[in-house]
Amino acid sequence: MSKNPDFLEQVSSLFGRSDDIIVGCQSGGRSFIATTDLLDAGFTAVKDVTGGYTAWAQNGLPTQD
Repeated sequence: MSKNPDFLEQVSSLFGRSDDIIVGCQSGGRSFIATTDLLDAGFTAVKDVTGGYTAWAQNGLPTQD
């Protein structure tokens, strides 16, 4: 698996630097990297879903089938 070289450009075309952004993935690893990249690029309101959607569901938080 490799990083999308256009990731920051794509996110920047959809969101402003101070927009609220929640980043998640299945287990939390990729979303942590993406969150770090966004924060390093100057986005200020980025939150990572720690542990990913797996942890979300295991903690009994709502999901949609």
